[in-house]
Amino acid sequence: IGPAGTGKSELLRRYRNDPNVLYFRAGNEHATFARFVQGIARSVSRVAPGAAASFPRAWEQALQSRCAGTVLAHWLAEHLHGIDHRLVVDDLHDGAADSNVAAFIAGLAELRPDAGLTLALRDPGKLPIALWMATQRLDRPIDERELAFDAAEIATAAAFFGVRCPSVRFAVPAVTVIYAMAMARAHSDSGEAARLPAGSFDAIARSIYGRRSGRERAFLFSAALLPTMDDELLRLCGWDDADEIRDALGSDAAFIWEREENGEIRFFDRFRDYLAAQFATTDDDFRAKLARSTVRALTAAGQYGDALSVATHHPLA
Repeated sequence: IGPAGTGKSELLRRYRNDPNVLYFRAGNEHATFARFVQGIARSVSRVAPGAAASFPRAWEQALQSRCAGTVLAHWLAEHLHGIDHRLVVDDLHDGAADSNVAAFIAGLAELRPDAGLTLALRDPGKLPIALWMATQRLDRPIDERELAFDAAEIATAAAFFGVRCPSVRFAVPAVTVIYAMAMARAHSDSGEAARLPAGSFDAIARSIYGRRSGRERAFLFSAALLPTMDDELLRLCGWDDADEIRDALGSDAAFIWEREENGEIRFFDRFRDYLAAQFATTDDDFRAKLARSTVRALTAAGQYGDALSVATHHPLA
């Protein structure tokens, strides 16, 4: 448990390709209860292929019940019967504050007592974490203090990056350390030690955003409106030079998005959140122009649900 940039996802990286683990990255694209459960159903298809196929019917039945989260927990537990693989949910974020999501996760934990459950989130939300700890069903959560880099770890990181180590007397969030080292290596000719910026991801996002040209900012805004950074969708939005713009971002790109093993490029949720806040302050005509091109692209690609979401949340005229 900890804020953005403290290293939660990095700690869970070892689970991504573990054959005995069911790994699911929630994130902003699975922010609604329906998308969250459907996303988990798809993530377990390797061991329970019937879950994703039966989701529409299960969802319809759950909506007719008094507690959709509990009903869907029973549904998924049936598909996972006899499969004791650990379920890892990364980037849960605000989903934990949704009562249905919390009931769903709590239900799965009760129905799969012999299977491990690992969550990465910014806040406990409505999850019964205190109850789980009181009944000794949950190990003590790892928090941001334990995830932070101490002086010895910062020195190790500096040696890895091949830069001079900064002088520090306190623990520092992981993303702050990595960003400082990357910037120092990019300017290695100066001979200066790495400088640790303010200890938050927002400070890093502001720094990166401030260095971008107007066209690069427009590209980032447009790409952030899409569910994933798909080259064909970007082309339909008018970005025929997407590769060139991405290359121009240089070392900053490592703090904007990550490329998954299947080739997909996904924004880090916190950076997408920062872009959304900046986008809201831009000119109405500019926002409407980007929103219209995004809706047209998603519609042309047959992604009607995503097109409707953009049209609902952004002005089109």
